[in-house]
Amino acid sequence: MNINRLEWIGANQQSGLRYTCGYCGVDTAPSKGWRTNESPNKVSAFILICTFCNKPSLVITNYGNIIEVTPSHKLGNDISGLPQEVDSLYDEARRCTASQSYTSAVLTCRKILMHVAVEKGAKKGQNFLSYVNYLSDNNYIPPDGKAWVDHIRKKANE
Repeated sequence: MNINRLEWIGANQQSGLRYTCGYCGVDTAPSKGWRTNESPNKVSAFILICTFCNKPSLVITNYGNIIEVTPSHKLGNDISGLPQEVDSLYDEARRCTASQSYTSAVLTCRKILMHVAVEKGAKKGQNFLSYVNYLSDNNYIPPDGKAWVDHIRKKANE
């Protein structure tokens, strides 16, 4: 199904609130969509149509400042040249961050580190700490990178 060819009926001109689209990742300032009235505490909501992918996002503002966009954009950047399985896991972790599923993102990042360790020669079926130690002992983690790898290890243990 290609939603890009659909025309949104009844969309009105809106002021161009600028946000990053959660679907396509483009920095956009749509001019079409729908809006709510402003609440007494100056909260408004908009359904805005991305100018690039033509998909709708819910944008909530307070005093004119954006406080939430749903779906939110994925954290991180696309990386080319990754092995298919690692690329799939990396994209899954990024999608988890977009839905604020941070524990799932951390667990997926752990799995990526395990895949990298095995690809670099570690034995399969080990625990996560042994994979981290393998990567560190074999200089696959930059000298100042052990702290962030250890952070991933500790976060998933919470």
